[in-house]
Amino acid sequence: MLPLSNGSGGGSVGKTSAASKNKYRDKTYDRAEIVLSKGSKAVLQDHAKQRGESFNGFINRAINEAIKRDKKLPCASKSGRRAEKPSA
Repeated sequence: MLPLSNGSGGGSVGKTSAASKNKYRDKTYDRAEIVLSKGSKAVLQDHAKQRGESFNGFINRAINEAIKRDKKLPCASKSGRRAEKPSA
């Protein structure tokens, strides 16, 4: 599973404090960029807020749940399609 980060940042910080936090963040977390269709981010943010989660927390939870679910399914073939279960 992926370690979760709630994505919470600090409030107003000085230059030294911000640099220190950025250094810690860069050392502790990997960063990834996702591309969403227009309007999708707002939908995801609203969903996360309704569940009492941060946007980042929701994305991490969704990824972890997908990984857990996928581990129970047959592996995908080279074509990218999910392998079908053999009929009994």
